[in-house]
Amino acid sequence: MFYSAFQSESGIEKRTGNIMSKLLITIATALLAIIGSTTAYHYPPPYYCNGQPFNVYNSICCGAQVTSITGFKDPACCGNVAFDRDEKLCCGGALVAKSATATGCCGATAIDLSLQECCAGTAIARLAKICCGGTAATRTSIYQVCCGATGMDKTKELCCNGAPKTIADTFKTGNNLTPNTFACCGNAIFRRSTNYCAFNQIQQRGNYAPWWPLVTHHHVW
Repeated sequence: MFYSAFQSESGIEKRTGNIMSKLLITIATALLAIIGSTTAYHYPPPYYCNGQPFNVYNSICCGAQVTSITGFKDPACCGNVAFDRDEKLCCGGALVAKSATATGCCGATAIDLSLQECCAGTAIARLAKICCGGTAATRTSIYQVCCGATGMDKTKELCCNGAPKTIADTFKTGNNLTPNTFACCGNAIFRRSTNYCAFNQIQQRGNYAPWWPLVTHHHVW
């Protein structure tokens, strides 16, 4: 009788163990399925190009076409064509090889940005012309800059409220050969070393003591 009861109890434990094992396997399988589906959804992200899935880490969608960008340093699209901006330029929808003399675009033309600039779609030489307000004009000085749509000599004039103002009209021998010697305060010009501008009013600089307290050092002998 004791043996029979022991055998019965042992059978129950065995069946219970089997049930627990199957339950654990089921739970583990479900967890793996959830993790797997989550990973598949988030990495890589579900990007599509004209309905076609693609991996953004090695491909690019240009127009409706998927193109590999393996080896590209700076991938981009030029119309429907993928290209590497580290090696080429996209000027007016056409690819041009980047070089020492082709570093930027002006419409469909490649230009050297160190020597040229684009003025209303036309390339101009920086040393010969200046572009102000979309209009090219002959450069008269290396110091010439734009003030709105007008050119001015930044050593002799200031751009005050969008209009050139001659420094010598206020300070007879004044100039900005040393940058920021003179500045605008509204439509007026002032000398920065002796005055300052507050609320469009020129104020005299005073000889005020500093606001921070003087520090006395005590020596211990």
